[in-house]
Amino acid sequence: MEKLSKGLRTVDERVAELKHNFEVHMKEATQIKIDLDKQQETIDVAGTLIDRLSGEYGRWQEQIGSLQNELDCLEKGSLLSAAFVTFLGSESEQVRNEILNKWKKLLNLSDFNTLEFNVMETEKLNWSNKGLPTDSLSQENAMILFNTTEIPLIIDPSGRASLFLEEYLKDKQLEKVNANDSNFLTQVVELAIRFGKFLLIDDVNRVEPTLISLLRKDFSNQGPRRIVQIGEKAIDYNDNFRLYICSRNNLLRLDQTSKAAVALICFSITQTGLASQMLGLAIQMEKPALETRLNELTGDVEQMKIKLDGIEQSLLQTLASSEGSLLDNTDLLDSLNKSKENAETTAISLSEADKLQKQLIKEKNVYRPLAEAASNLYFIIHDLHKQDPMYNFNLNIVINLYNRTFSKVKESTNTMGRIEKLRRVLQHTVYEYVSRALFKKDRLMFSMRFVHGIQPSLFGQNEWELFTGLIVDDVTVSSMEEIDWIGCERKANVAKLQKYLPTLFNNLRFTDHRLWSEFARTINCETVFPPSVDAVITPFQKLLVIQAVRPERLYFTMINFVTDVLGVPSINPPPLDLKSIYKSESNENEPIMILISPGADPSQELEELARKEISRTKFYQISMGQGQRQAALEAIRTCATSGGWVCLKNLHLAVSDLAAIEKEFLTSKRDPGFRLWLTSESNEHFSPQLLQASLKIVYEAPPGIKNNMKRIYAQWQQSELNFSAVYLQSLFMLAWLHALLQERRMFIPEAWSKFYEFSNSDLRVAKKFVEDITKDDKAVDWQLLRGLMQTVAYGGRIDNDFDMNVLVVYLKRYFNSSVIGINGPEIAHHISVPFSSNITDYTNIINTNIPDDDNPTLFGLPSNISTAREIAETNKTILQIRSMPVVASEAVFDSSESNYNTLERLNSQSTLHSMDIPLAQHTDDLILEIISLEYIHAIMLVQKVHKFLGAISKCLRGIQLLTSEIANGARALMMHQTPEEWQEAWRGPSDPAQYLTALIHKAKSIEQLSRINDSHKILANPIRLGNIFRPTAFFNALRQLTARKKHMSMDEFKLGTAWNAAFLKNENVMEISGIHIQGALFEGHIVETKQISPTVATAPNLYIAWISADSPDVYEKDQSIFVPLYATPERNQLIAEVQMPCTKNSDRWIIASVALFLSNQ
Repeated sequence: MEKLSKGLRTVDERVAELKHNFEVHMKEATQIKIDLDKQQETIDVAGTLIDRLSGEYGRWQEQIGSLQNELDCLEKGSLLSAAFVTFLGSESEQVRNEILNKWKKLLNLSDFNTLEFNVMETEKLNWSNKGLPTDSLSQENAMILFNTTEIPLIIDPSGRASLFLEEYLKDKQLEKVNANDSNFLTQVVELAIRFGKFLLIDDVNRVEPTLISLLRKDFSNQGPRRIVQIGEKAIDYNDNFRLYICSRNNLLRLDQTSKAAVALICFSITQTGLASQMLGLAIQMEKPALETRLNELTGDVEQMKIKLDGIEQSLLQTLASSEGSLLDNTDLLDSLNKSKENAETTAISLSEADKLQKQLIKEKNVYRPLAEAASNLYFIIHDLHKQDPMYNFNLNIVINLYNRTFSKVKESTNTMGRIEKLRRVLQHTVYEYVSRALFKKDRLMFSMRFVHGIQPSLFGQNEWELFTGLIVDDVTVSSMEEIDWIGCERKANVAKLQKYLPTLFNNLRFTDHRLWSEFARTINCETVFPPSVDAVITPFQKLLVIQAVRPERLYFTMINFVTDVLGVPSINPPPLDLKSIYKSESNENEPIMILISPGADPSQELEELARKEISRTKFYQISMGQGQRQAALEAIRTCATSGGWVCLKNLHLAVSDLAAIEKEFLTSKRDPGFRLWLTSESNEHFSPQLLQASLKIVYEAPPGIKNNMKRIYAQWQQSELNFSAVYLQSLFMLAWLHALLQERRMFIPEAWSKFYEFSNSDLRVAKKFVEDITKDDKAVDWQLLRGLMQTVAYGGRIDNDFDMNVLVVYLKRYFNSSVIGINGPEIAHHISVPFSSNITDYTNIINTNIPDDDNPTLFGLPSNISTAREIAETNKTILQIRSMPVVASEAVFDSSESNYNTLERLNSQSTLHSMDIPLAQHTDDLILEIISLEYIHAIMLVQKVHKFLGAISKCLRGIQLLTSEIANGARALMMHQTPEEWQEAWRGPSDPAQYLTALIHKAKSIEQLSRINDSHKILANPIRLGNIFRPTAFFNALRQLTARKKHMSMDEFKLGTAWNAAFLKNENVMEISGIHIQGALFEGHIVETKQISPTVATAPNLYIAWISADSPDVYEKDQSIFVPLYATPERNQLIAEVQMPCTKNSDRWIIASVALFLSNQ
């Protein structure tokens, strides 16, 4: 038992031990399970954390890569950004990109983005919320604005930058002041500087000189104080002060001091940015609810983006600032989870909002074609001021017309149909608005550019360039031999059609003579195109055909083309109706600028309108000039308050007063009835700001002799004219003469060689002479009267002998006893002058007998001169279109490269541009010596032009310094004008391409002459003097040669000219070929042209010789006339006087301005 008991105890002890061990192991197992559960929880937490942060990891990795890239290019990027902020604020978007790409290439930063490097995405979103446009130019400008160390001067025609600054700096208590406020300098600026305010000066037109010290930060120290001088005041400068200057004037002129003192930032209007703005305006008017919803949604999206970015930044900050183990920090984990959940929720909401936003944008974009069309219209008209400084239109013009268009077109359920109608109405409204603000001479140019701008699809590849002369090529005409119905002088133009528009050329079938026979013989050829050809070519291609084959009809064809495309009856706007403009368009806040031509005066019509609308007592008229500034300012001040009208006339005579007038107008409190009327002729110094702010209309004196005489008699009838019949008849002849002299200017250079300023002062002086000599009953000294009018009244303005001859003949014809003093002398066809002492009889003749439209025969001019005028108008219009400047440096490069290539192509198979200049050949043979000198001159000219174009190219590539001469030349080429430096060397065509063509043609011709070593061989054949740079040199050489041969002094000779060599026997004769005649035809003697005659006809070869001064002229004096021989049809370089046989009455040919000129073709 005891043994058993002992064994049992042993068992119990063992059981107790095992139990204890079990308990220990169970406890350990429990602890292990607890630890395992804890670790599992940790693993779960870690997994959740990793899962939550996995998306962030990818983003952080991208950011690390991005930051590493930024770190790698930090130094270069900072340098590039500093240069961008410092130098590129004033440049356009295109120029910025060009320069920036060059800089990036130099620094090997091909993928560098200036905006991303300097601005956080959240900041850009904030800018957008505050009203900054989202286009890249505006974003870059904001970056410059807030990073520059200089005071910014912002050029912003749209005014949106000023509104953005107001909103963005609202929490800084930004104070805004208008530069036209009289106290902005004395109070606002001084207080802002002293108390450290943020100040915005808006509508600046000039930088006040008193601000220069502030802009340049010329501070002086007085102990701890910093002092700046504003005018005569020294003001304590507060370091918190910030100044922003805004101007809407994109033509703001700054002197070098002001430019150096500010950071110029140009918010130039871009087509994309303006289209977005126009789209917003369209939606506001058409679907305001959509715009509101989209704006709200856009705001929500941007807020969610900002919130999402804030959550992500908070998450990163929380992780970075946590202490200890992330897995043990439950509060942190909860916060992270919550942040991530919020981020996910926000991201989902953002995705849904994005989808809805895209749907709303799609609905909005239905109106985008209309917005883009409106934007395009602004860019069509905004650079018209480069043709005439008075044609200055700002963005608000297009915006106002755009807004007005929506009220004109009735609402419709057919949205697309309504949009198309809105587009058409808008285009017509803008066209009519701008046309009435242009002088008549510029309307065709504008119309063609307008059509090209709004409907580019009407013009095929190369068609517009060929039409405007931008394509220049020395084409061969050998392939044109089969086309025998087209004149030789037109075949080069047809060859260009074949080369650059082969499909069109093939469709024309020019070799089919029968097909084109009616077209060739019909005056109005544009109306009789062959039907089979008409069916396969476009309207503009018709224009190209007319230009190539029948240029005399191009003027009318261009007008027809424009009116057909635009659907308007005429390129001229409806007759000016001042009452309609006052009632429906004008307001007290917009001056009405009336652009006038010389001799036009709308003041009488304005006075009559004022009498009917407001009473004459409330209408003030002031003729501006010396000492009238104060009177004008007082009138504006008075009428602005009382609601009266002010008319300031002839502002072009008081340009220095414009700033004061503009300031007075802008600062005055204007009554709704107030109107400010302004009249001015064109003036390049006129205030652009005033022009942009004005409603512009053109008032031109109606052309024609009848209208001219009506204006004269309207002036004369204001004074008493109760004199004798001789006096009144003489006055009528004076009015007739004055009208002839002025209206002949319509036919320059055929009728007058240049524009002469025959004015009302000349008329007043002549009237005084007529009065003094004819008012008494004594016999009239007609020779004295003609002499006074020739030398004192009119002749003093004429500097060409042949033009003076025209005046002399007119005076002889109309002021003599066989015309004045008798009843019914006929001064022109069906125009007889009564012998009456009643002035009404004379005005009746003007109203009933003188035609409304001038016939050239009234002036004694050839009947076909109208065709010459139309050709001249056409050429001028095409030159205007071609010379519209392009400001981009790319255009400069293209222009110089194009002309350089043209020169190379024209100079092919010749070494003129690279050869050494030979020495002059001094021999006894004067003809050979002259040719040698001409050859040297030709080589020097070609090399000068070649070197000049090469220099421009090098400057653009950055391998040569830019000089003022090169810059001026490049600017001229960019505007398709021949540089003045070239013209000084040789006066040639104004178009550079034509200049180069003529230059090389002449140079090659002289080169061929220089190869002939015998002057007898040269003189034995006709010489084409049109191929010589200095044709007068040949005349002088022949004169010296003759003097040596006859052993006489050169002064003992005169030039003898004949059209038959037999008339110059036993003389040293030179035969000249390539002579054209204008104003008449030559058939052995001068004969009259017909209306269908060509404007320029070929004359036979001319024979010249120097004959003894005592010898009789080749032709009898009473059966011949001396006419000028000019170097070119422009009649600006006289070569010689040539005697031409004619029938009796040589005066008719003097009045017809018959002239010869050399041809170089």
